[in-house]
Amino acid sequence: MRAAGFAIALSVIAMLANPAHALVRVGQESMSFVTETKNLNKMQLCHLYQQSSAFGLGIWMTSKTYTLSNGCDSSTYLEVTSDKLAAAKLAGWIPQDIPDKPQFTVLQTIKGHLGLILAILAGIVLLQRLTASKSKEKMSQSVFRKDTPIEERIGWVICQAVNDGGN
Repeated sequence: MRAAGFAIALSVIAMLANPAHALVRVGQESMSFVTETKNLNKMQLCHLYQQSSAFGLGIWMTSKTYTLSNGCDSSTYLEVTSDKLAAAKLAGWIPQDIPDKPQFTVLQTIKGHLGLILAILAGIVLLQRLTASKSKEKMSQSVFRKDTPIEERIGWVICQAVNDGGN
């Protein structure tokens, strides 16, 4: 229950912190800065990706391509094909160590999938609690059946008292 309460509280905080992300968004294009370029009119090499989110928490991200943009603004950009990227590397406009295909950093990956991660964790905790309470309920029902010997019933009650700390 605490994990579910934590997930709900986190969702509410995210919603209040940024109302623009309060709704479910699917396939929203975004860009992240990769590197500055040389001799390309102060354009920046950016990573264009699509992301889906719910309540401001990322659920899924997919990488699309590299772009050239002024300030990594997703409204105006030039798509950079693999041929253009290789030519820009050869010309020295873009550093050689840039990967041929755009990649997410570890932090971007975690942030982009945080909602999905929290939902899975909340599901695991909820399932664990449901199965634990049902197994405890079955155990108590089997011990207190009429045909169970009194010694077993007394032993079970003593074990439960010890486990609960006498409460």
